[in-house]
Amino acid sequence: MAAFSVDDNLRCLVEELREAVGKRDFSPRQRLELYRLQAQPGIIPIYLVTHNWAARLQNADTQQFLTDFGLHAKGQIESALLLEHDFIYNAADIFDFEPEALGADLTFLDTGAMPSLTHLPLAKDRNFHRLKIPNPEIDARMPALLAMKHYLQQNLGDIYEFEATGSSPFSLACNLRGYENFTMDMLMEPDYAHELLDFCVEVCRVYLNAQLELGLNGVHIADAWAAFPLVDPEICDQFIFPAVARLFQGLSSKQRRWTGLYGLSKIKNWQAHLEKVVSCGTTELCVYQKDLQSIDIGQLKSFVEEAGVQVKLGFFGTNLTPYKPEKATLLLRKWFKRLGTSGGVAVHVSNVPWHTDTNDIKNLVGDIRALATAIHN
Repeated sequence: MAAFSVDDNLRCLVEELREAVGKRDFSPRQRLELYRLQAQPGIIPIYLVTHNWAARLQNADTQQFLTDFGLHAKGQIESALLLEHDFIYNAADIFDFEPEALGADLTFLDTGAMPSLTHLPLAKDRNFHRLKIPNPEIDARMPALLAMKHYLQQNLGDIYEFEATGSSPFSLACNLRGYENFTMDMLMEPDYAHELLDFCVEVCRVYLNAQLELGLNGVHIADAWAAFPLVDPEICDQFIFPAVARLFQGLSSKQRRWTGLYGLSKIKNWQAHLEKVVSCGTTELCVYQKDLQSIDIGQLKSFVEEAGVQVKLGFFGTNLTPYKPEKATLLLRKWFKRLGTSGGVAVHVSNVPWHTDTNDIKNLVGDIRALATAIHN
């Protein structure tokens, strides 16, 4: 059974973090606010998706870290103390909560790896009408995650931002039916696919709104199944965009982030695709490393300025094993010079690997901040 409990160690870590942040010129929350307002040149917020890397700080394995959310909070707060990044990752295994609450099994195979979903509820019996929309207050690990988010918001929400997090409707459908099954549904039985997506929109809406009621700042949905070439633009137009637009319309938050949209460089007109992403309601785009190395950064700059959105540069955590500063700073310098450092640009370091050396992550954070300052000056 998933759990969340507060002990003296967690309370001490919170106080230690508050003291450390109090000595900085800007709190992480202020840095994120200035980034969105483009009101403080040279500030480039850093998001680190530490996932299970933070478990090592608590001498915990993956299963412990993703089922004991008191332990999870300690690991993420300790990582914020060590690394001084701008966002405490509080989504755990973001794709798994809704399908698990709908009957999927969560299987832990490797100490340092993310869990896998098995025995998908609709893999063999496609009748989703028999499934009950989960109650975030009582079902599976949802209440424990909500309790952790509430604690973080109450105790650190004035100096850090915390998001409502969950799967997108499309990725949820894939994790209920199986990707190949749902792909065939869209091709052969589109009416059924739309009905299942409607159900998934409601599941996601209920879960995200339960989090927003805690006072969290913004929504973050993840959508790795919607990456190219797993899907094509036609599937996006017919199935993915309408579902996300309905979901965002049903949420109270004004800050809406939609990540996992890899593969922009694999389609002919990536700008038209991003226009549709923005039209769904997202206020911040995340463009990932392989795409940034292929698309025209100047065109991206013009696009985000015209669209009035912010952009996160998705730097792969695998660059940290081992970290080669010359290679990393060459990429980052190119991106920063083309996009500018006057606001509206952040760095999203995705999926920091389990065995990454702490000093390598510290060095990356320091290099990003030094580059932003140097280029601005």
